[in-house]
Formats: sequence, structure tokens, C-alpha cells
Amino acid sequence: MTIKELENLSGIPRANIRYYEEEGLLAPKRLPNGYRDYAEEDARTLEKIRLLRQLHMDLDTIRLVQQGKLTLNQALFSQLNRLEGDLVLMDRAAQVCRELERSGVEYTALDPSPWLREIEAPARPNLPPPIPPEKEPEPPRYTACYYPWRRYFARALDMALYKLLFHVVVLGVFHGYWLLETSWLADALIGLACFALTFALEPLWLHYWGWTPGKWLFGLKLRDENGETLTLADARERAWSVAWKGCRWTIPIWDLVTMWKCRREGLDGLESGWDVAARRRYTVEERPGGARLGGAAYIAVQVLFFAVIALSVIASYLPPNRGPLTVERYVENFNYYAEKFDYGERLSSDGTWQDDRYVLKLSGIDNLDPVFTLEDGAVTAVTFCVRSNEEFTYIHAGHFPENVGLLAMTGALDIGMFDYDPDGWTGFWDGVSDPFGSFAADHRGLRVQQEVEARGLDLKGITVFWPDEDSGEEPYYERTVTISLMGEE
Repeated sequence: MTIKELENLSGIPRANIRYYEEEGLLAPKRLPNGYRDYAEEDARTLEKIRLLRQLHMDLDTIRLVQQGKLTLNQALFSQLNRLEGDLVLMDRAAQVCRELERSGVEYTALDPSPWLREIEAPARPNLPPPIPPEKEPEPPRYTACYYPWRRYFARALDMALYKLLFHVVVLGVFHGYWLLETSWLADALIGLACFALTFALEPLWLHYWGWTPGKWLFGLKLRDENGETLTLADARERAWSVAWKGCRWTIPIWDLVTMWKCRREGLDGLESGWDVAARRRYTVEERPGGARLGGAAYIAVQVLFFAVIALSVIASYLPPNRGPLTVERYVENFNYYAEKFDYGERLSSDGTWQDDRYVLKLSGIDNLDPVFTLEDGAVTAVTFCVRSNEEFTYIHAGHFPENVGLLAMTGALDIGMFDYDPDGWTGFWDGVSDPFGSFAADHRGLRVQQEVEARGLDLKGITVFWPDEDSGEEPYYERTVTISLMGEE
């Protein structure tokens, strides 16, 4: 709509509308001819501005609310305080004005000092005096408990939950299958992630509820000296103290020695040093089933963790892109499997071999760029080709480009997680009677057609061709492999 239509619809003068635009409160679209095009959402925004302006809210505050830097509730609360303060000042000014009018004093004889003191005096709320309590209540007393083994397994359960949460997010949401690698770097990152979750979540649980999930299952509640839950600052300070004084940041050997000392202190009836200084104490609130409930929960979390790992291992063999594959999505599948199975070559997003990597060229072998067959933008077939006209020709026995290309094409098939058999795909050429001859075979919804042309060459062994001097022809070798969808049966 035009600005005139918006003016008629909202009742706000166009000068005000343009002013709000200059202040960044309205952002209409611009047409190719430079005219503004206001949408229904602009009209609604204008109505909101009109309402807040009627509440005497300044434009800077409205802008902060629009940008999300200030909630509407916060802005209204501040504005309400400001308006109520203005009402007090207006009432006082009205009272002084009334008394001045009744006094009948003239301007020449006016002494402003007492009237200014009256109007500028701070507000004096008329509050009743506080009633002293009959007796100061005594803080509740709680008996501390030690139970070092309960506390150890409660923390172990919490760390197992954090580890499970981290793996579910990284593996399930971001497909970070590098976590499945048994490397010191992966272990270190998992440990740091568990500590990060501890520092983020444990203070909140201890502040609002007095226990973490592990402590709740083992019936251990942490209180301050008055029997109350910890303040948020105290809970944060405790999390850092436990990480250093109790776990030694999981530094090998040192952490075990420290935890053993803590166990001995607990069995001797001594509270941990990081809780003694702040007068924090544990109390027991038994659960049905006692400590067995916590033990069962710990085992259940560990079983669930290994189930997540097992499912992630299975899922890691699935192609990242499923359904109809564009060239770019096919390339992502190809590079994913090339990385997974340590095949050196990678494809660029347009389906050509990357120039910055070593493409197989032994004795003149050329690995040509794949050729894609598309239907409605989706890949239905891909063709790989190697070619040589050298006298001595080495042919790689593994069919690596074609094997990886076969796996990449499986993304276009309707295969579930538990139906996918990667060994059945990677072992396709092992089941072919003549893997280096011409053949056509259907395999699990895909058709593989290989055509080999060899002239002036003689097969020596399995993967090496020597020149055939008796043929009188120039040496030439070409192998073309086309992998295509079989279509509906």
C-alpha cells in the first residue's frame, strides 16, 4: 500500500510515518521505481508504535524493544514507574498551586523559598512502623551425611548423563561421527564437554532444587548452614572447587589419588574441604528402593549410551544425503565415503575431480571427470572412465572411484538404517567373475555396466597390461563404468 493508504488506515499523519522510518522503527520495501510499498505488517507495527507513544514511551525505548534488546514487560515496568513518579510530582505541584492561589499573594511580594522546598521535597511514604517479631526464629538444623560411595556414584551418574547428552547432540543432530574414533583428541574433547555441561547445569540444579539428577536418585540433597538451597553464586563457586579439589580436572592418577583421600575423609566422618569452608552439608532423603534405584539408573544410562554409540555406528555408514540426488548432493555423498574409507580423491561441487589433489596417473592412466545423467535435476546415472595409451599399463585392482561412486548412489535408494549393508556394496566387484572385463549386473536396486576396450596389450597377472607385439596395434586401454538406478520394477 502507499503512504496515503497507510495514513488513512492508521490515522497517523504521513509526516509522523516518515519520521518513524527515519528513526528506524519502520522499514517498508522499496519498489523498482523508488516508491515505498507498505505491507500489513508495517501497518501493525505502526499501531504498536502508536499505542506505546500514547503511553508516553520514548522512541529509543521502543527501538530497543523492536530489536529484542529489551523485553516489552521490562519497558512497560520502567514506563509505569516513570508515569507514577510523574503523577506524584503533578499532584504535589497541583497542591502547591492550590495553596498559592488561596494565599492571595501577589508576584511582587512572593517568597518562593518555602514553596520550592515543598514542591522539591522527596516523597515521604506513609508506611506503618514495622512490628518486631515476638521471637527470632532459629535456623533449622540438619545432620550432615557422608556416604562417600553414594556421592561418587551420584557424580558418576551425572557425568554419564552429560556424556550421553553430548553424544546425542553431536552424533544425532550434527552427525559428528568423528566422536566414534578412539583417539586421545576425541577423548579430551568429550571430557571438556562434560566439564562444560557440569559448570552450566549443576549450579542451576543446586540453586533451584538442591540436587542434581544423580544426587536425587541417590537421595542426597545439598544445603547451606541454614538448611536452604545454595545461592547461584555459591553453587557456581562449588562446581569449580569440586572440579579442581575433588577431580583434579581428571588428570590421570592424580584424580584417583584425590578421590581416594576424599573417600577416607568421608568414612572418618569428615566433610569435604570445599564444603566445610562454606558450611555446606549433605542430607539424606531416602528413595523407594534406596541406593539400588541410583545403581539401576546408572546402569540404564550406560546401556543407553552404548545403544546411542551402536546406532551412530550404523548411521555413519548411511549416505548423508537421501532421496533424489542433485550433482552437489551426490558429490557430498562421494566425498563422505572417500573420507570414511580413506580414498585419496575428492570431487568438487560441480562433479569434477579436485585439481589440488593427486588424481591417479600411473604410466599415463587418466582418471576422467565423472559424467552425470540427470532427470528433472536428479542424478539417475554416473559414469567413471579411466584411459591409457601407454605400452605399460597398471590398472588399480580395487575399483576405488567406482566403489565409492556406487556407495554415493545408494542415497537415491529407499533403504532404512537397519537394512543397509555396507559390506554388500563395497564387496560388489569381489562377486563379479571378471571384474576387469566387460559385464552388466543388477545389484540391490542399482545397475552396474562396465565396458572395457583394450588393444595392443597382453594381460600379465591381474592388474598389469604389457604391450602385445604380435598384434601390431598401438597400445590402448579404456574402462568405462556406469552406475544407474534400475527404476521401478
